[in-house]
Amino acid sequence: MGAPALANNVITVGATTISGDVLAWYSVYEEPVAIPRLKPNLVAVGNMNIPNSGYNYGTSLAAPLVTGAIALAMQHTPVLRLFPEKIMSILSATSNSIPFNPDFETNHLNDMYGSGLLDIEKFIENVIVNHTVLHTYSGIPNTNPILSYEVPISASVQSPLYLSVALNWLTDVVAGNPVINNYDLKVYLNDILLTNGTGSSTYGNSELVRLIIESSGTLRFEVRIVGDYSGLRPDLMALTWHIHS
Repeated sequence: MGAPALANNVITVGATTISGDVLAWYSVYEEPVAIPRLKPNLVAVGNMNIPNSGYNYGTSLAAPLVTGAIALAMQHTPVLRLFPEKIMSILSATSNSIPFNPDFETNHLNDMYGSGLLDIEKFIENVIVNHTVLHTYSGIPNTNPILSYEVPISASVQSPLYLSVALNWLTDVVAGNPVINNYDLKVYLNDILLTNGTGSSTYGNSELVRLIIESSGTLRFEVRIVGDYSGLRPDLMALTWHIHS
């Protein structure tokens, strides 16, 4: 994978087969080894039959599906044009997880398909209800967590809730080099940090947590900075949650 797909502030789209649950053979990905970032950010169906055109395939078919979803979101909420980190956060929180080789998992994000498969219905629904919090951080000392937000829920073992929480922020550039601050996303229920409730990929500018909730109470989403803050401009971050039964 090369430029511009590897850029941190670019939404990179991979492709699946027509079933939507298998990565297409032509869809490349970047493991965070030589280059410290996870790409693609998400995937969409890239194999399809097009009327009067026949069977077609490619990431060139998958990417326009994501572009079209974003266009619909901007049509409903024009101010989204000013907040690309919010768009990426909503895409991540509303994408569908794809069962795959766990060896490729990196704290809820996957090297091969990022946050998962585009779900346009969930994406637009989240845009409408606006389950996103925007927050600016500029390195104020001794401020941890730098963001905390609570959501009351009602759940049980018999009626569980499926939770996805995503955090995204833009990469700064100083003297021609990208500067990425490292943030961790944590999810608590009734003041207890949940098992697998930490998103700490350490790669790129995205975090994701997916959990099944089986108890009622108050969810708390926290964002903490790891290490020192760097960069010339404040980080504007978007925290998005999606809950369904």
